[in-house]
Amino acid sequence: MALKSVLIFFALSNFSYSQTNCENVKNNELISFLKKEYYENPLEGTKIIILNQCKFLISAGLAPTTSNKLQTMSRIAKIKAERGVSEFLGGSTITSENILETKEVVTENDMKFFESFYDKVKTESASFVNGMETLTAFKSADGLNYIYIIVQTL
Repeated sequence: MALKSVLIFFALSNFSYSQTNCENVKNNELISFLKKEYYENPLEGTKIIILNQCKFLISAGLAPTTSNKLQTMSRIAKIKAERGVSEFLGGSTITSENILETKEVVTENDMKFFESFYDKVKTESASFVNGMETLTAFKSADGLNYIYIIVQTL
């Protein structure tokens, strides 16, 4: 009975140490690694990172810094990061359409033609993102993008 108690205590202690170690890795090394990676070259996306035997699911979302309101930039970038996780975990359906519009404007002395061409891309994804916490957020090196990164320890 005593040996069984010792083994259970050792297993729980090891698990607790592993969790604590991954928390330290996440709060120090992972943030530093991601800032180096995204600061100069900001990209949106979701991926799994293994760092010091700890696995993390991370997702980065970008928002333009044209809005000077931090709350607005954070909300937009967070939604994009969550969307990335949703698409990563649940897949997505993408449809696109090419639209060409022509217009004719006739005045007394003149006739003008206008053409507009644009692509409409629609992405549909259905899943539930829960348990992802904010890891860090910062502006890119050029100051044009606000980068918001969410994380889940795996």
